[in-house]
Amino acid sequence: MSEAEIVSILKEQYEEDLEEFLDLMTKQDADAFRNLENRHGEDGYKLFGIVLTNGYPMHFNEDNELGYHAIGNMGSRINHTLFCL
Repeated sequence: MSEAEIVSILKEQYEEDLEEFLDLMTKQDADAFRNLENRHGEDGYKLFGIVLTNGYPMHFNEDNELGYHAIGNMGSRINHTLFCL
């Protein structure tokens, strides 16, 4: 497999995983997440684009290679509100 094919498969799998996580949330919270800004849509990222755009990197230790991100409902909207003023 080429690197592009691997990236495509991983991207698709991550989107599916995020969709499953959203299914565990309340409808209100899942809808709030889906309505956040996505600056990576052209790159083929739908839900992951929302994570990349709005996530705050979280580091639990020096070996944190997974790249955890926290996404707060209100905190994610602060930067959008400030730029609209």
